[in-house]
Amino acid sequence: MTEPVWTLEEPEEEWYDREVPQDVSKDECEDQLDHIKRVQWELQRDLEHVARQREKIDRFESHRKEKAKKRIMKHEAIIWRHMEARGETSMNLINGKIRTRIGSMSVKVLDEKEIPQEFFKPGKPKVSRTLIANHIKTTGEIPEGVDWERGDDSFKVTLFENPELTVGQKKEIEDNDIKF
Repeated sequence: MTEPVWTLEEPEEEWYDREVPQDVSKDECEDQLDHIKRVQWELQRDLEHVARQREKIDRFESHRKEKAKKRIMKHEAIIWRHMEARGETSMNLINGKIRTRIGSMSVKVLDEKEIPQEFFKPGKPKVSRTLIANHIKTTGEIPEGVDWERGDDSFKVTLFENPELTVGQKKEIEDNDIKF
């Protein structure tokens, strides 16, 4: 955006706080229009600049979030691997606690038309996933029109802001017995 050549100098800031003159000429009105054009042009220039800066900030934010997510996932994968190798489902550490949970089995409706009528809620034409799940658990038989699938495993990390040391950890610190 190339700045136009302005024929008038911009008034000082305090000029805008003064009272509006009572009598102005046609030439002075023309000057005021020129000033309005300048103010609008400057506003447009500044808003375009803000938009470009906002775009840069958004790209930076997105980049930082992706980078942090990648790093966190790497650290979590290492912890997960440690727990999986030892068959552990939870750990309480100085800086936080970790919990894993194997996904639970659930009913996935593939085709409602193929499901036998006995698995519909009485009085309502709606499939009862609970009836189907109980049937599968007791008989081991999966009815037509549904699938029996395991949900995703979960991995939860809870970080402590100000970790509480256990008595044993405090003793290790006092005895200078911390392995580095």
